[in-house]
Amino acid sequence: MAVWRENVLARQVSSFELMVAHGRVQREAGAREHFCGGTLTQQIEDLTRAYRAGVSAARDAGLKVVERTFDEVVSDLCGTVAAVTDELEAEFRGRPCRPFESPHVLTSQRHKDLAGRTTPEAAACAARELRPSAYAWMLDLGRRHPPPRNASRSI
Repeated sequence: MAVWRENVLARQVSSFELMVAHGRVQREAGAREHFCGGTLTQQIEDLTRAYRAGVSAARDAGLKVVERTFDEVVSDLCGTVAAVTDELEAEFRGRPCRPFESPHVLTSQRHKDLAGRTTPEAAACAARELRPSAYAWMLDLGRRHPPPRNASRSI
């Protein structure tokens, strides 16, 4: 199963929070390093390419790939598992599903904005880089999907 989270910035912020929670980076220095280097757009494009290449490679290798969105997984885990199970081999059918909450929800502070989850400096850097780009919508960390193509990109 392959799961893509369209809001790559929200994914990056969640990963940053995990690194802080596990002591792998210090909040201030880590936020500056992760969000102020002017590479967010490139990171988004690289991660998107890597995901697509991985899915293609798995399919080329003859593996069954079932793609789901991040939104599907977080809004209805058991329903998603059931739908994926229906698409996979019969040997997986009938196994019970129980809702599961990742321990990461304890480290991710989704009620806060970008500045609250990183630092004000990091948020300003991210906004400066992403606001003029097609990725401006990602600055709203709660958004799960980009706006329709003809909608305004301003945040």
